Amino acid sequence: EILHDLQEQMKNRGKQLSESGVNNITDYNRANPGNRMPQILFVVDECHAMFSPSTNDNRKVFREMSEIIELIAKEGRNQGIHIIFATQTLANSDISSDILGQMTDRYLLWCEPSDSEKMIPDSSKKTATLSPGQVYYRFRGEQEFLFQSYFTDNDAVPTLTKRITTKAADNNSNGQFYFNGSQIFALDDKVIDKLPAKRHNVAALGCSVDLKRKIVQIPLKVDDGENILFFGINDQEQVTRTVMNALTSLLYTAKNSGRMLHTYVIDCLGKDDGKYLDVLDKLEGEGVISLIDSRDAGKCLHRMAKGIQDGNVEPSLLVILGQERMRGLKLDRPIEGAKLAASTSTAEPDPTGADFNDNYNKFNFGNSSVEKGPASDISTYRKALAYILDNGPRVGINTLLQIDVPSKLIFEDFANAKYVYNKFNH
Repeated sequence: EILHDLQEQMKNRGKQLSESGVNNITDYNRANPGNRMPQILFVVDECHAMFSPSTNDNRKVFREMSEIIELIAKEGRNQGIHIIFATQTLANSDISSDILGQMTDRYLLWCEPSDSEKMIPDSSKKTATLSPGQVYYRFRGEQEFLFQSYFTDNDAVPTLTKRITTKAADNNSNGQFYFNGSQIFALDDKVIDKLPAKRHNVAALGCSVDLKRKIVQIPLKVDDGENILFFGINDQEQVTRTVMNALTSLLYTAKNSGRMLHTYVIDCLGKDDGKYLDVLDKLEGEGVISLIDSRDAGKCLHRMAKGIQDGNVEPSLLVILGQERMRGLKLDRPIEGAKLAASTSTAEPDPTGADFNDNYNKFNFGNSSVEKGPASDISTYRKALAYILDNGPRVGINTLLQIDVPSKLIFEDFANAKYVYNKFNH
């Protein structure tokens, strides 16, 4: 995605140069001193990984990446776009001779003879004798010499970085972006300050993988299917972290806009030490969410579905973590008291039990002006949850649901793609 973004910038820069009647960034900046075009550095550490497809399925992606890099290597310098690659080895990589041929400056430390020859022909005899920190340098095949590189120990890095930052403070920059595959999106002040005060509550899920770093936002509207499905392997809680981002940003935008959002969280993950638990405990302590014990999940689902059915609801958010671990849903158990509730009016005493009500009564359903939902059987876990997903969004009840794989959604045999998309626009 970053390479796609750079390719697009190359197209735009080429157009700008052409319109100014020049063919390089130096002449453009000389002709446009008030609108200078900044240089762009594309820096990649362990670059051999970009040219080493691990499977045949990746070959199309790697071929496309190579084509874009080759384009940048050939045409980028005129447009002020430069490449800096670093790697310990080129073994098992498929970097093209066209890309290598466009590298103007080559710095080789001690390396394998095969790597040395690939980078600079007839260089292995010289690089084989290098001592630690010595560098063999070649520029465009014309100049070459040896030098001793500067060694920076870990203690010196902070001081050196501070000096560089201070020195560059007066330079205009179009920003910088550091990417690696293990980054975790942080919902901090920089993000939430950019969330718009819209008519709808907004979930912030992360940042786009490009130079613009746009915040990925989902406004939850009052409309069919306005639920969010999160699925994937939950190692290191990355899926749950994303749900927490959505939950907290929805609560934030609701509060910032003066809207009440009753929020119920059913945690079926069964973890005692999850980092996300700190977030839930804090939100519950502040009284902005109600944590529903997994044993009361059925009662919560039924009461919410009954409220939709009776037109007796307030804007609400239902969050289910680890849906496939909800045993009552898996077995499609009948919900205790559900049949009785279906045959009584809302003025009757609630049959779900005092213990559940004590946990539940801090937020209640009470907007009788909402149009009633369709009459349906909501007496079991599956029926109640399906009813909420289908009918809740049109009356302001949205669901965030986390699951390992979508095929386990509500444990329905017919949960195909169409079934999932009907219930989740996002």
